[in-house]
Amino acid sequence: MNKYIKTCLQSGVIAACLALPGLSHADMTQIMALINDPSAAPAVKRCEGNINCNAFVALSKQWQVIPKDDPLRYFIYSGDLNALIREGKDLHEQKLLDLDDFAYQVFDYHAENFNDRWLYVKGLCVLKYVQRTQFAKP
Repeated sequence: MNKYIKTCLQSGVIAACLALPGLSHADMTQIMALINDPSAAPAVKRCEGNINCNAFVALSKQWQVIPKDDPLRYFIYSGDLNALIREGKDLHEQKLLDLDDFAYQVFDYHAENFNDRWLYVKGLCVLKYVQRTQFAKP
């Protein structure tokens, strides 16, 4: 009986390890779809019906799209919003500025706790990464 349980547990762990990366994988196609059509994002109560804020929250959950060796990952891991702001937002595309505007008010200026600020850090890092990789000026 113990051998059977051990085999089942090992199989289950292997299956979970193979399945979980696919569930959390961030995709630039999904990110660009949200940027181009913010109304497609699910509603978030804190955003009070603002579609750009809803899209910002959805984008913040896609932070894994940023490569592990990218300096933006430091800000996500540390949650250091002040250092990120000091570095500069560097958002030049109007779509990205629109997404950031209301989210800044809700999740930074009127942040209720550290998790609000951390959500803002993740979302801003995604926007900065998109600005650098998708809207780079030649």
